[in-house]
Formats: sequence, structure tokens, C-alpha cells
Amino acid sequence: MKKTAAIITALTVFMTMLGTIPASAKSVKVPRAKITKLQSTKPSNLKIKIKKVKKVSGYKVKVAQNKKFKKSKTYKIKKNQKTISGLKQGEKYFIKVRAYKKIKVKGKARIVYGKWSKVKSIRIKVSEESNNEKKPVQIDEKTKEQIGQIEELSGIILSNSVRFLNYSYVERIYENYDNAIGYYIFAKLQIKETELNAIVSNYHKRDKEFIPYGLGRMNEYCDWWDLKISDIKDSYCQLYVKRLSDDYIIRSANREIVVTNEYAENGYLTVYLVLQ
Repeated sequence: MKKTAAIITALTVFMTMLGTIPASAKSVKVPRAKITKLQSTKPSNLKIKIKKVKKVSGYKVKVAQNKKFKKSKTYKIKKNQKTISGLKQGEKYFIKVRAYKKIKVKGKARIVYGKWSKVKSIRIKVSEESNNEKKPVQIDEKTKEQIGQIEELSGIILSNSVRFLNYSYVERIYENYDNAIGYYIFAKLQIKETELNAIVSNYHKRDKEFIPYGLGRMNEYCDWWDLKISDIKDSYCQLYVKRLSDDYIIRSANREIVVTNEYAENGYLTVYLVLQ
């Protein structure tokens, strides 16, 4: 009787253990993780905090500079928080996380992942030294008056928060049109991202392979132009009909707005304008 009771007890324990072993990886459900906090309190650093998920082995963190997570970096962590260093100052990063659990199915190790969390983003802190490297130049009253005229003629209305780093207003004589006078405008400025988005809403965004080579070189009308093709993040253009006089018009005049990879601070972007 004692042996029978012992056998029954052993079988009960064995069956209980079998009940805890997953028959397949698909039968294991890992809850969806959630990002609770993103912080960039130090230049180039990012701190990620994840809501703790019970009974998991760890988390996967994916970081990229675009929403599609192309050329992303993935970090595998055991704790529910991670500090990443060496990120680009002033750049916007996108982050998503998911939990995972290590299991054994038929004696073989398997990893089961939960769904990715919702994507969150953050702008990386810029050091004080970087902020002070390039201060916008002061413009005099005459230049301010010219800026107002340019805004009226080009249709681009800029707010008082725009910072002009460099500016040229160049008259051009069109010999083929009875010496009619037109203008070239070159400007390098810092503008809020939200304001820029409103301006370029009526512009055509170029694919990178169609960015004109001439935007990245010096020209006869502007001696300070220092833009490089490799520095261009986005390029927008607008074709319009330009009236030189009552008798002459140019049917394919062009306005160019070029957004660079150079980030200032506090939501400002560095932008080049070409109006002609």
C-alpha cells in the first residue's frame, strides 16, 4: 500500500510539472511592454524607462532616427530601464520596446516576444558649448526693412522669432528683357520646425536624388554660400511666374527652401533660402 501511495504521489507531481511545460512557443503569451519615461538630461544621452512586465526574461529596445526604424540599433536588457550614450546632440530619436521570455519546448530553448510598444520620440539634449558655438548675427534696421519687402514679394511670411545668420539681397539686370531689374535673395536662417512646416506646405518636396547640384556650391551672386549637398536633409521648391515689368514675365522662376542636418536648439532648424 505504501509503495502504491508513493507511486501515485510521484505520478501526480509529474503530471503537475507537465502541465507547466508549454507544448509550443505559440501557447506562451508575453504581455505588450510600455515606455513610461524618456529623458535626455545630459548631452548625447537618453534614459529609457519601461513599465515592468511580470514573469519575463528581459526587454528589447530599438532606437532609430526615423519612424520606419531604418538603420536602427537594438539593445537587449534584463532590467526595465536603459541609458544609451553617444547619440547625436539635437537630433530626434524614435524608440520602441518589447518584452521577451525564455522557455524550453521539448528540451530546446526558445524565445517568445511580446508585441512592440507604441513608438515614442525625444530630442537629444545639446551641450551648452554647442549652443554657444553659432550665435545668430544681429541685423540692422535697413536689413529688417529689406526682409519685410522680401516677405511681401515672395509670399513667404516669417515670424519675429526667425533668426537670420546670413543674408544677401542682390539686384540682377535682365539684358534679354530690355534691362529689366529683378532680384536674387540668399538667406541662411534658423526657424522653428512648426513654422517651417507651415511654409513648405505649398512647396514640392524633392527626392534626394533630384536635389540640384548647384545648391551645394558657391555662385557669382553670393560670396558666403557654404551649403554642402551632404548637409541637406530636405529640399523644397516652388515654381512660379515672375513679373519683371509690365511687358515681361518669366514663366519658370524658382524658389528653394533647403533644410540642413544642422540642429540649433529649442526646436529650431537651420534653413537656406534661394529666391530668384
